[in-house]
Amino acid sequence: MKINTKIRYALRTIIEIAMQKNDSGILQKEIAEKHRKPLAHIAINWVTQQSGITSALVGARTPEQIEINAGAGEWELSQEELQQIQDSHNRIFGIQ
Repeated sequence: MKINTKIRYALRTIIEIAMQKNDSGILQKEIAEKHRKPLAHIAINWVTQQSGITSALVGARTPEQIEINAGAGEWELSQEELQQIQDSHNRIFGIQ
């Protein structure tokens, strides 16, 4: 899979998480609560922990959002959490 394609899928997943109430959104919320981190951290970490991805383009409207988003770089998702999110992503987009 080309890197641009991976980025497109990652961004679509983030949008799906924000817009749909589904098992994926519930999963990310549970992971966020477990780590006591904002949901944005889950999305940013998932993107940056993908093979071939070295950074995430993240928007912010306020200085507070910049600080919150930057905090995502201080920790990582476990391999199990990454796989759970990936499995959910694959279900959403019908990827086998």
